Amino acid sequence: MAVPIGHVTAGGTTANGPKITVCLSDDSLLVREGVRALLASQPDLDVVGVAEDFDSLVRGAEEQKPQVVV
Repeated sequence: MAVPIGHVTAGGTTANGPKITVCLSDDSLLVREGVRALLASQPDLDVVGVAEDFDSLVRGAEEQKPQVVV
């Protein structure tokens, strides 16, 4: 089961302007959560979705329209 795409609200801003929105995917829960935590610690990045497989990533990316997919 995939972690729901969009579980983090997008659209924040930083002192340098709008945040870069990111969706990420990996089949390993440990990798997903590690990368998510790393990206979330960056003030100019906004993780808008996390998926466990390609199909979930595609559906979520179509919905969330992230600027970057990892």
